Amino acid sequence: MKPVRRSIADRISDLPANVIEQILMSLPVRDAGKSSILSSKWRHRWRSIPQLVFDFDFNTYDDERELMLNISKALLVHDGPITKFVLAMPGINPCQELDPVILHVSSKGVREFALYFSDEVIQPGYRQNIHSSLFSVRPLNCLKLWNCEFVPPFGFVGFSELTRLELRTVTVPNYFYHDFLRKCPLLQDLRLLDCEGPTHVQIDEAPCLRVFLYNRGYLEDISFSRTPLLSVVSIQLQPGDFKLNEFDEARDVIAVFASLAALQKLYVSFEFLKFLAAEDIPSKLPTALRRLRVLDVRSNSHTTYFLESKVLFCLLRSSPNLRRLTIQRQFGVKFPTRPSQPMFFEPESVDHDAASELSDDHAEDHCCPSLEEVNMQCSEGSNFEQALLKFVLAEAPMLRRIIIKPKPGLDWEKCFKLLKEVTHCHRVSEEAEVVLMSYKKTVWSMKLADM
Repeated sequence: MKPVRRSIADRISDLPANVIEQILMSLPVRDAGKSSILSSKWRHRWRSIPQLVFDFDFNTYDDERELMLNISKALLVHDGPITKFVLAMPGINPCQELDPVILHVSSKGVREFALYFSDEVIQPGYRQNIHSSLFSVRPLNCLKLWNCEFVPPFGFVGFSELTRLELRTVTVPNYFYHDFLRKCPLLQDLRLLDCEGPTHVQIDEAPCLRVFLYNRGYLEDISFSRTPLLSVVSIQLQPGDFKLNEFDEARDVIAVFASLAALQKLYVSFEFLKFLAAEDIPSKLPTALRRLRVLDVRSNSHTTYFLESKVLFCLLRSSPNLRRLTIQRQFGVKFPTRPSQPMFFEPESVDHDAASELSDDHAEDHCCPSLEEVNMQCSEGSNFEQALLKFVLAEAPMLRRIIIKPKPGLDWEKCFKLLKEVTHCHRVSEEAEVVLMSYKKTVWSMKLADM
């Protein structure tokens, strides 16, 4: 007698409860709701999944009110805790109908909350107010907001478990830095993109902060203090994000980096270097950035001025353990319009163990004794680039590779002219290789010793 083959429905019914939950969480909410037809064991299981993501897959409604009504219905039939809630759909405007949604989710002990409104449809000057109930969720671990008004209510005691805060085009209160951040003692990752609010950025008393990103936004002053773990910093300013004031001592490059002893990766724009440029720029910082391993400098401008270059060379001389230097020009950069896109760029993860192994014993003969790679993107063969390459060749005995990717449309003869000029200067590394790239392909490469 042949064994009876079990039906697919039986095999689906016998799946462990945790496997069913993982399958449902990986599906769009709309498809998870349809899973009830698979078997009796699956019926209504979607109502208890802890993660609810209403994104582009859910938005098939032409009417915004109908969309909000269906989201409210899904929440009303949900009968379990909600650990993650994401509302990210194009075509939806800030509205009062979101208040009961936020109130309901807040009562479910949410740990990750994300609310996104597209720049393309939002009315100018109008942003979604965040219902006060969200600020009373003590277990909140991750908060991401786009195009919102961020105003904690009176009596806000803080987010005791918040580790990541990401705000894009958000209006923050004047007390955001000196009061709100202090009420988030476990905050590790803070990302601010094109936000409105206080122009004096003061990151003070953030004992757990490891990542700080500040992209666009008017800036008058910036300082760090009591940030012992801050290892990744990105500050990307655009022309017009600040006003030059040579008498403003708070912009002194020494003061900004004095409290960044744990800094391992630094991503800045040339505009920020200009912001830091005081009348007297030191040759090197009094306190070396001994843990800095990656320095990435970007610019949307066609020109590089003298003061920005002096700040850059000051940082190079102050970073004895620097491994990689990137100089990149970005013309016509567009900021992300969807939550799935990274915020300008994602900083690489930090190797804390490797950083702790760095030695304080360095060769005194060279400014960049550990530099191994220089990457020049959108190169134009400018005088600044020539000066930078000559400096690196003379001060980096461990240099292994120089990558040059010309600006699109640039005459290749200019690239070879740049190489011809720098290869005849003094160099301390005979192992360095020069690589010319076009898009992601290597066009030409050769070791300096063979040139």
